[in-house]
Amino acid sequence: MTLTRRIVLTAAAILGIGGGALSVAAVNGQLQLWPSRSPMAATHATSFTIKGMVPGDRAQRLITVTNTSRRAVTRMAIRVPRGTSPLTRSSRGLAAQLLMCTKPWTRLPTRGPSYKCTGHAKTIVQFQRLPIDRNRITIPRTAPGKKLYFRFTLLMRRDAGNALQGQRARITPTILIGTP
Repeated sequence: MTLTRRIVLTAAAILGIGGGALSVAAVNGQLQLWPSRSPMAATHATSFTIKGMVPGDRAQRLITVTNTSRRAVTRMAIRVPRGTSPLTRSSRGLAAQLLMCTKPWTRLPTRGPSYKCTGHAKTIVQFQRLPIDRNRITIPRTAPGKKLYFRFTLLMRRDAGNALQGQRARITPTILIGTP
């Protein structure tokens, strides 16, 4: 893929918390080109620290990606490294889910922030242990100027046990977007 075919996207991330405490060091703004032989053209990575979770807790983060290129977006990939925390290394630790919605996510009036898709939702990753490395995922054609709406959810399994309570982990989900 030539440099002229590469896509530059702008992303905005909105923090959503459900259950445990979540502190954020969000990275917003211009996406970086991803030098690779892969057909993916741009990348968006947001790092945040998760802490204070107990078994059964969930933490959610919304990510809105705008296609500011001159080409339509039709493919994506998601990568979430395992890291070094017991929360991410244990077989009973965190599991991640990524959903995409055709409309902006709507916040529900619940005690802990929770979000609902009022359009059509597509499951990209269904609660999977870390690490996650999924490539060449087909997404609905997204024309220049249009947005993609994602909800990234972390779940601490109910059988996680007491040893994982109160642990902290640095999570860096990376969404790569491009054309075939």
